[in-house]
Amino acid sequence: MEQNAKRRKYSPVMNHPESPVSHLVKDDVVSESANADNLSSHETTSTLEESTYTGCNMTETKLQNFDPATNTHKEVQGISKNEMIVDLLLTNSDFYLKKAHQTVPHSNTPQGVSTYQKFVKLSIKSLLILIRRYDKALNPYLESVIYLKLASIYYEETDNLNRADDYANKAIAITTRNNFSSLKFAAEVLAAKVLERSRPGLALNYLSDKIKSYNSSGSMHLGNLLAILKTGILLQEDYSAGLVALQSLSALDIVDPATKVFCLLLQANLHLTDASPVVAISLCNEESTLFEHLQSYPQLMAMCLLHKLCGHLQAGYLKQGKEMINKISDFVQNQQNTGWRWWSEDGIINITIGITFDETYSARYGIPWINSDEFVILFYMLSGVLLLRTNNKKRKAKQIFEKCLEMVSNKLSETGERNQHKTTMIAFSMWHYYEKILFLETVRYKINFYETFMDFLEGRFSSTGFTELRNVYHNLRFVSTDVINYSIHNTEVYYTYALFFQYYGKISRSKYYYLKILSEVLNGKSSPKTTLSFSKMASKGETQNRKWLHSEIYGFSLINLKSIIDFEIYRIPEDSRKVGSSSLNRLLELKDIVDNDLNSIVMNNNSNLSNKFLSNFTNSYFSGTYHVLNQIQAYQQNDSLASLENRIFHGSDLKNHLAYVDNNEFVPSFLSALVKFTMYIISKTIEEKMKWLEHSLAEVQINSASHNSLIVHTFILSEYYNLLLIRNELDKASFTKTQLDIVKKKIEYKFTT
Repeated sequence: MEQNAKRRKYSPVMNHPESPVSHLVKDDVVSESANADNLSSHETTSTLEESTYTGCNMTETKLQNFDPATNTHKEVQGISKNEMIVDLLLTNSDFYLKKAHQTVPHSNTPQGVSTYQKFVKLSIKSLLILIRRYDKALNPYLESVIYLKLASIYYEETDNLNRADDYANKAIAITTRNNFSSLKFAAEVLAAKVLERSRPGLALNYLSDKIKSYNSSGSMHLGNLLAILKTGILLQEDYSAGLVALQSLSALDIVDPATKVFCLLLQANLHLTDASPVVAISLCNEESTLFEHLQSYPQLMAMCLLHKLCGHLQAGYLKQGKEMINKISDFVQNQQNTGWRWWSEDGIINITIGITFDETYSARYGIPWINSDEFVILFYMLSGVLLLRTNNKKRKAKQIFEKCLEMVSNKLSETGERNQHKTTMIAFSMWHYYEKILFLETVRYKINFYETFMDFLEGRFSSTGFTELRNVYHNLRFVSTDVINYSIHNTEVYYTYALFFQYYGKISRSKYYYLKILSEVLNGKSSPKTTLSFSKMASKGETQNRKWLHSEIYGFSLINLKSIIDFEIYRIPEDSRKVGSSSLNRLLELKDIVDNDLNSIVMNNNSNLSNKFLSNFTNSYFSGTYHVLNQIQAYQQNDSLASLENRIFHGSDLKNHLAYVDNNEFVPSFLSALVKFTMYIISKTIEEKMKWLEHSLAEVQINSASHNSLIVHTFILSEYYNLLLIRNELDKASFTKTQLDIVKKKIEYKFTT
C-alpha cells in the first residue's frame, strides 16, 4: 500500500507521437495480430466478444499445441488441459510484464516505446484471454486475482485510469461475494490509489468510508493501513489536515512500532520542509526509542539518521552534525557487514503487521524509498554539505562531492544496464525507473549547485563552474517527469545567477534575478507544491498548499536584495532625493515590500507559535544578518531609521550572538568581525566604541582570501583611518591608509559598475 506521489498526466513515453498508448487506453484488448505495432481503437465490445481472440496467432497457437508430456518442468498429473492453459497464461502475463520492464531503459526512443508497449499489451492480452475464453476454468478466487492484476497493470503501466478503476471494482465485487477478505482489501487499496490520481477528493471520501467500516468491524489494523494512504492524499490536498492526521495516527496505541516510526518520520520531514529543524530533531529522538523493536527495518533507522543530520544542518548545529556523520558511518559499516540484508534493490520497505489481536494473520504494505547504494550517495552528499560550512574543511567537501558524483554516474549506468548484464537485479516499472533516474539526476544537480556555491565562498566563482551547473540543470529538466521539480530548481538557479553577478559587481543584473525569485514566489509560479526532499528523503509523498514564504532561498534573496536596494538609495544624490525622482520612488516602494517580508519572517521566528508551520526559516545567522544590515543602514543615515532603544535592544542581541560566533570552527571569520564592527557602530559611549574598534581591528587580515572578510576589513580600516586623522596621528594614519589601499585593490572590481 504505497503512498505514491501523484504522477504527471503526461509522460515522455505516453505522449511520444509514435506511441501506441492512445489505443491502449481506449481498449482493453490488443489488435488481432500479435505482431501489430498499434492497438485498434475502433473495435466495439461486441466485435471483440464475437472475435474471441481467434486471431491470437503465435501466443494462443503455441498454447493449443502444447504437449504436457514434453514439459519436464511441471507436475502435470491430474491437471486438465484448460487448467494447464490457465497456468501458462498467468505465467505468460508475468513474463511479458517483466520483459516490458527490461526495455524501460530504452524507452526514450520511438523503437523503445514501441517495444515496451508491445510487451505490456501481450501481458494484458494473456489475462484477457483467460477472462474471455477460459472463464469457466476459473474459480472465483483466481478470477478476482486476474482482475486485480489487470487493474494493477493499467494503473502502473498506462494512463488509462478508467480501465484500472473498472477492473479494481470487478475484483472488489467478486471478493465481497465470496468473502475473500485479503484480496478484497488489496483491491480496495488499489481502487483508492486509482482515485487518488484522478479524483483525490473522491478518494478521501472513499477511504473515510472504508476506514469507518473496518474499524466498526474490529479490523482496526486494516483501518490504520488505509489511514496511512488517506494521510498521504491529505498532505497533497490539505497540508494542515495531513499533519493532524499524522499526529493522530502516531498517537494510537494500536499502531505497530514500524508504522508509528514511519508516521513520526513523515512529521519530521514536514517540519524540515517548512524549516522547523528543532521540532524535526525532537521527533527523530522520539523515533529512536522505538528502534529496539525494529531490527528488521534498518531502512527506517537510516531514514531517521538522515533526517536528524538534515535537522542539525538546517538549525546550524554543525558540531552535532559531525557527530551524526560518525553515527551514520558506523551504521553503514554495520549494514555492509550484514550484506545489507534487509534492503531491497527497488528501495521498497516492506512492513508486516498483524491484522488480528493474536497476530495469527498479517498484512504487508510497502513504503517507497531508496536502496542501499542510493542511501550511501545521499549520505555522502549531506556530509559534503556539512563540511562545506566548516572552516578549513572545504577541500575535504570538494573531495566528497567528487566521489559522490562518481557514484551517481556509476549508478545511472548500472540502472540503465541492470537487466542486460545483471540477472540478480530486479526489473522496474516505467514510473519507478524514471523516479530513480530523476533522484540520481537531482543529486547530481544538488552537488553541482553546492560546488558552485563553494567556489563563491572561496573566491573562485568562475563562469566555467557556472556553465556546468546550468548544463546539469537543463539535463535534470529533460529527464524529469514532474513539472514541480522544474520550478523548485528554478529558484535555486536564479539565486546562483544573482550571486554570480553580485559577486562580480554587476548589481543591476544581480537585482534582476533576485526579483525573478520574488516574482515566482509571490505570483505562485513556483507552484505551492514541493516534493518532500526531492521525493526520497522520507516517502514519495508531496506537500501541497505549502507557503512559499517558508523558502530558505526566498529569505536569503530578500536579505541580499535589501542590501542592494539600500546601496542604490545611498548612491542617489542628495538633491535628487529632495526632488523625489521616479527611480527613488520605485526603490522606496520595493524597499517597503522587502522590509515588510523580512520583518514578518524574523518576528514569526521569534514568536512561540503553536503552529510552527506559520513560521519561517530563520536561524541565528539570518536574524543576525538582518539586524546588522539595519544598523549599518541606520549608521549611514545618521540614525534616522533606528531609535536609541532599538539600538540597545539589537546590541544586546548581537552580544549574545557574539559568544557563539567568536572562536567557532563552523562560523566564517568575517561574521565575527562584522558583528564586532556593528557593536562599535551602535555603542553609546566613547569607551565602548574604542573597545569594540580594538576588537574589530584584531580581526583585520589584509592577506585574507575571503572577499567577505576583505569587505568587512574595508569598513573597519576606513573608520580607523578617519579616527586617526581626527586625532592627528598622521604616521599611523599613513600606515592604515596603505593597508586600506591594499584591501580595496583586491575587491575594487566588484564596485566598478
